Amino acid sequence: MTAALITGPALEPVSLADVKAHLRVDASDEDALLTAAIVSARVHVESATRRVLIEQGWRIYYDAWPRRRIVRLPVAP
Repeated sequence: MTAALITGPALEPVSLADVKAHLRVDASDEDALLTAAIVSARVHVESATRRVLIEQGWRIYYDAWPRRRIVRLPVAP
């Protein structure tokens, strides 16, 4: 079985403005770093829990039809 992400999330669960407010950062020098940290944190949580936090589109490819006709999804909604 191979799972492929077709459409990623349209937005992140936490906004850049929320993160900057939490960290008490006013300047925009670190915006790219903070945005990357937000994406990295979401991906880590989704991979550790095997659940998606934001709506995404996945396509699953099987080599053969599953036994007992039960299709197990690699990620849960």
